[in-house]
Amino acid sequence: MNTLLSDTYKQVFHVILPEAMERLITDQSPEAIADASTVYNMFVEGVLAETGYFSFYKSLEESGIMPGLLEGIGNLKRDESRHIGYETFLLQRLICEHPHLLDDVIMKRMAVMAPLALRIVEEGFVDGDLDAFGAEPDEVMNFALKQLQVRMDVLSRAKGKKLDEIYSASNHDLSLI
Repeated sequence: MNTLLSDTYKQVFHVILPEAMERLITDQSPEAIADASTVYNMFVEGVLAETGYFSFYKSLEESGIMPGLLEGIGNLKRDESRHIGYETFLLQRLICEHPHLLDDVIMKRMAVMAPLALRIVEEGFVDGDLDAFGAEPDEVMNFALKQLQVRMDVLSRAKGKKLDEIYSASNHDLSLI
């Protein structure tokens, strides 16, 4: 089995993600925006991509090889941090304006996506060639779990805040890396 294209991977990238994003073509409601942002930014970028970068970066760093690629991965991580920071800001604004989104849309989607995201991370270690650089599966899984928890905590804290509190948040508060 090619673990990179497992059934879980296909479910996320060939079904859930396209459905959430394509919905925005005809539905720009706060619910549709919150759902698409949760799927793409919180999970695909915020958990899966960040966990992949973490694993790859750590492996290269510990191996002491490919310094140019290591620097490039570091730049990618910084760029993703800005995307995730912006989308966290967007979701926090939406939660302030429409508090029901947190429970009715975002947390429901997170409950569906969290096990899938963790399964994709786990499946990445099934093929022995994928951890050839020495990334430790437990450490990578713990990083993914931390990414999930941080996102849930930050978004949960937005409920009950006023918009001016969201707008006055520092870059550090919005960055999740």
